[in-house]
Amino acid sequence: MSIEDAISSELESVLLRANNEQLAMEGLVERIHDVFCWITWSELSAVIGSQAAGFVTADPSVDASVQRLANSVGSSIAWHA
Repeated sequence: MSIEDAISSELESVLLRANNEQLAMEGLVERIHDVFCWITWSELSAVIGSQAAGFVTADPSVDASVQRLANSVGSSIAWHA
């Protein structure tokens, strides 16, 4: 499903609950690419991996903690992807 379809499928019910007459469905749908951004799971995993690989601190406990967290996130992404 495209990002436009996903947002559009729920936008009308959100607008009804918002009860804001200044918000128009058509205008909001037209602005989707201006206000939303996303990243793929593989891109996210690559960023986390490279940042963790370059992370260095004087405290070995903090280093180990960051590496464990990065590995955990990477494993979760791999499992869900």
